[in-house]
Amino acid sequence: MPETGTPTTPGPEEDVVDLLLAQHAQIEQLFLLVIGSTGDTRRDAFDDLVKLLAAHETAEEEVVHPLARTLPGGGGDAMVDDRLDEERQAKETLQTLIKGGVDADGFDTGIILLRDAVLTHARYEERYEFPQLRQHVPVGRLRSLATAVRAAEASAPTRAASQRPVREGQPGRRPGAGGHRPGTRRGAQAFGELTGISRAVIRASA
Repeated sequence: MPETGTPTTPGPEEDVVDLLLAQHAQIEQLFLLVIGSTGDTRRDAFDDLVKLLAAHETAEEEVVHPLARTLPGGGGDAMVDDRLDEERQAKETLQTLIKGGVDADGFDTGIILLRDAVLTHARYEERYEFPQLRQHVPVGRLRSLATAVRAAEASAPTRAASQRPVREGQPGRRPGAGGHRPGTRRGAQAFGELTGISRAVIRASA
């Protein structure tokens, strides 16, 4: 992945398909880092993964899928409905991982299940949806949509999804008081905030 053989280098000629393909590659690398690391490195990588997934899936829901429904030849609705169902299932798994945090029992199994679901979903997009966009949507339109998606990604707060736990002996903190652990409701709320920010930026820019 990516399978289309199209360039993914950011630049003035980059269109929304180029950008989403590049994000697919970034997501795959972040999964490798999360799965292969521990401690703060894993926590930071998971935060970055959640941020990118929020911006990426919102861009697809707001830009790519609605456009795909309008393509000639029929079948667009069924194709998009399948992609949305895949995204819904992946989000449910992601929310469970956010609530539990990277130190929770079952995280190792859950992150592999999420990786497999997300990468399979991405391959289906690359095989069925993206080529249709390239074939039927004017190049200028695809490039303008890339600008909106980049703005949404840039607007997402850094590492907002799963905050670090308060450590024993941390100055100014009692153990268990203040702050919030990754396994609290705050992480799930932050993911919702990330998608909300991305959605608002895309709608304003598209």
